[in-house]
Amino acid sequence: MSFKVRNLLPFFYLSLPFFGFCVFAVGQRGIRIDWLIAIVFIHLMTIQLVSGKLKSIKIDSVIISLFLLIFFVSLSIQSPLLSGNSQFLTDFFTTYLQFLIGTILFLFAYNLKLNESDLKLILKCILLVSGFVSALAILQLFLSYFGHELRLPFTNPGRALQHSGYEAVTGPVQRSMGTFSEPRQLGAYLLTAISISVASLNGNLKLFNKRYLQGILFGLIAAGILCTLSTSAILTMFVFLVFFLFFKLFVRKNIFRKTIIVRILLLFTILVLVGSAIYSSPIGTVVVDRIKLPEVGFLNRHFTELEDKAHRWGAFVRGQRLGLEAFADYPISGVGLNNFQNFVKANYGDLVGPTGCHGPLRYLAQTGSLGIIGFGIFLLSLIVKLQKKRRRVVSMEQKEMLDLGFLIIAVSLFACFASGLYSLVSVFFWGNLVLVGLILNCYRENRVNCQLSAMKPSIFSTRGRGSGAT
Repeated sequence: MSFKVRNLLPFFYLSLPFFGFCVFAVGQRGIRIDWLIAIVFIHLMTIQLVSGKLKSIKIDSVIISLFLLIFFVSLSIQSPLLSGNSQFLTDFFTTYLQFLIGTILFLFAYNLKLNESDLKLILKCILLVSGFVSALAILQLFLSYFGHELRLPFTNPGRALQHSGYEAVTGPVQRSMGTFSEPRQLGAYLLTAISISVASLNGNLKLFNKRYLQGILFGLIAAGILCTLSTSAILTMFVFLVFFLFFKLFVRKNIFRKTIIVRILLLFTILVLVGSAIYSSPIGTVVVDRIKLPEVGFLNRHFTELEDKAHRWGAFVRGQRLGLEAFADYPISGVGLNNFQNFVKANYGDLVGPTGCHGPLRYLAQTGSLGIIGFGIFLLSLIVKLQKKRRRVVSMEQKEMLDLGFLIIAVSLFACFASGLYSLVSVFFWGNLVLVGLILNCYRENRVNCQLSAMKPSIFSTRGRGSGAT
């Protein structure tokens, strides 16, 4: 039985929970397991492409927009190159390499031979592993109250646990991290699983034989996000659930069942009750302080005073302000990938502390207007392709699977606004887009029913084991 390159994809998603572990270190930079698997996958796919075992890459609107995005982001090297500072170029290329790995991974995944069984297996792996990590997170929160610390060691160099401000009111209870090195990473990781688990609650998309297992996994994953006490993850989850209800009730109302509405509303009510309990507790006071609008104006330049009056929200507001200034100075190509902090230090020195620039302003600051335009065109091409394919398929399960692509894009965009862990170089972000690419690839015109009768089933197929080239 020969090895198939696509068999590496489930291992890639299985490696994401071990975000805090690295295989080896280069100076203060750790080479993580997930990136290493992605590099090996790309390398093997390249060999098969060159050797002729893999047919030529299909060029369509999605791939053209992907190359356009790569070209526009590449132009952001202009500012680091003209600065004459070798450190600026080093920071750019280390991040640009991660960006290229993400884009090439999507390129090959979009052209990979895949059947529906393989795709469902990947989704089931994500849900089951996320459920396990969430159960560990719940156990960590519970045991921490009794003084037991159930945190795994992590090996990435240069990483340290961050003081969040919650410790003063949580007492002996510690924020859950699961298998990650900090709570925010766990929250960001579980957002993808939330979108998959919510989609699987609909009766048309069947990932497990037992329906109740899908509901249990959704409850575990939602509870795991709550245990992180991550404002960005919890806020993204609630916004996504509201979007999901709107999407199903108004956009896809013809395939939405009343029984499913009752289930979703019941689960959403439970989450609201849990959130209300947290809000009324001392932890809620800290959360309010973190998101309270500052008394100083948004465009005020007195950054130190802004930080004092706005508490922890000051760093975020300060970052958005500095992001606008970086875009104003470099409106076309931006200050360069991973060069935002260099821009701040070069212009303000030690006047400002740490800053957090997220969402569109982050892309504007680092890649300029060209980068944000390329990013928008790429996402739009994915959405248009998903909608076209959904019109062509007949099976309700296939329609639900394509709708999952919309939901994954939605939760990724919501997370971009709230968390710095979702960006153009984030493994979580590109992992989500690779899932969308796999969904599109599975439902191509020449195999719209995902029945590859001419091919033997892969080793991941539930129908048996076989061999193949790719």
